[in-house]
Amino acid sequence: MYFKKIRHRFEVKVESYPRSSVFWYLNGKEIHPSKEFGVDNLEDGTSILTLSEVFPDDAGELMCEAHNDKGVVTTITHLNVTGQFFFFCPITQFYHFLFRAFII
Repeated sequence: MYFKKIRHRFEVKVESYPRSSVFWYLNGKEIHPSKEFGVDNLEDGTSILTLSEVFPDDAGELMCEAHNDKGVVTTITHLNVTGQFFFFCPITQFYHFLFRAFII
């Protein structure tokens, strides 16, 4: 069985004093680091969200939120999953299409 993995990376740069804590949300649910989602918060204020695989149910509103003692700021984008998904099972020779993701 073969699945084509498509990774996506989202990056924000937060410049604040005092330093902010950064949180990522997909469709209103906080994203925690896992096999599917990587979250890296760098010393320079850059926060990077990596989606190791993208599936149709990952589509929706992606929000990044930065908090510090002075307040909260957010930025929002949308993740759309379209295109084709390719699935190959050598036993049955069964094919599907391959999903591609993009942001608008």
